[in-house]
Amino acid sequence: MQFKQWLESSTRQPYVYHTTYYRNLDSISDNGLDYEENGGANFTKPWLQTHSAQGNFFVTDTQNIKWWIHVLEYQASDKSDNIDEDGLIPFILRFRLNPKKHLSDKHQETPSDALTACKIPPMGIQVWDGIKWWPIAYWGNINPQNFLDSDNDNIFVREDYPIPKY
Repeated sequence: MQFKQWLESSTRQPYVYHTTYYRNLDSISDNGLDYEENGGANFTKPWLQTHSAQGNFFVTDTQNIKWWIHVLEYQASDKSDNIDEDGLIPFILRFRLNPKKHLSDKHQETPSDALTACKIPPMGIQVWDGIKWWPIAYWGNINPQNFLDSDNDNIFVREDYPIPKY
């Protein structure tokens, strides 16, 4: 669903979704999402860094979250030999939007619906624990190992990463 269609839909879900690393949850809990402070910080690929400098990506359809989880996982493997120790485990956030404050500029190279240049306050942000949503303030109660798997030599994001349906 395109951002414009989502805005006009009478049955739209009230939330949009964003992905980040576990190590960012403490700061997000305190400060919210503010792209000016962290713009592009999660992205090592120039095509994503340039685009994310305009704001935080978000999606309106949970089906597109999996792509962003894979992007963060791929980049974590470039940044770290141990994603668990370095807190580079992808997490899903959701929050409500005031559509009048947000850009509807969909990036053609990514399954993102829009960008926001506005700060998202922590009060309305929720984090997914793999089963249900929690206020971001409870992020420390979520075990990041629930999203990991390992073989003899490597720790990696679970192949069956639990994606929310709503």
